[in-house]
Amino acid sequence: MVQARVERLQRALIAVRASIGAQGRRLPHRADVFDTRITAFRTAFAIRARVSRPPPRVLALKKVFPNMSRRLPAIGLPLLLLVLLASPAGAQATLRFDAPDGWIAVEPDSPAGVAHFVLPRAAEDPEDAECGIFHFGDEGGTAELRLERWTNQMLQPDDRPSADVATTSRFEMGGMQITLLDVPGIFAAEVLPGSRMRYYKRGFRLKAAVVETPGGPFFVKLTGPEATVARWEPAFTALIDSVRYE
Repeated sequence: MVQARVERLQRALIAVRASIGAQGRRLPHRADVFDTRITAFRTAFAIRARVSRPPPRVLALKKVFPNMSRRLPAIGLPLLLLVLLASPAGAQATLRFDAPDGWIAVEPDSPAGVAHFVLPRAAEDPEDAECGIFHFGDEGGTAELRLERWTNQMLQPDDRPSADVATTSRFEMGGMQITLLDVPGIFAAEVLPGSRMRYYKRGFRLKAAVVETPGGPFFVKLTGPEATVARWEPAFTALIDSVRYE
């Protein structure tokens, strides 16, 4: 129907132009109106043609709901199509979590950083604690290697290996394997990656988690003075309990 009206207007415009002649004179208002209407009808026809051939997502939806177009009001189906066309094509799943109240979100300082938080210090501690969430992709190594590396960032006052005092646990939640690590001692990680300079912070504690998802492992690492870490330990547990991959 729309195509027929476009063709009729085109024929009328050709007749108007022929009656004027090719004298270089400006077209009268009626011819301008025909031009405008033809453009409008062409646009309408193109939109209608596009809507009449819905994308694969809509075709799949109509297979599930074969009477969808009859059940919706006249404007319902076009509106649904517009929403589906505007939606992102296959949003990528990632690790999601609920940030604990009281934790202060800051910009991650690592390219692999997903999120970073400052945990306000306890009254008796000299500094705040920090918690980072990381996703290293193919460069993160296995969960075991990462946890071993973090365990070795802690030293013991009696020179025992930190692996002797570390506690680990492993469980499954939502189809994901989660490994927890808890190590007290002296925090002695590199100041910068590859640097010979190291921290030497007594009375620290490191808590970590590895969440193994279909998109690879995500790593959670909390470090800080013992009293501050103890203060926020329930919040750390709640954070881990809230993780989901979606």
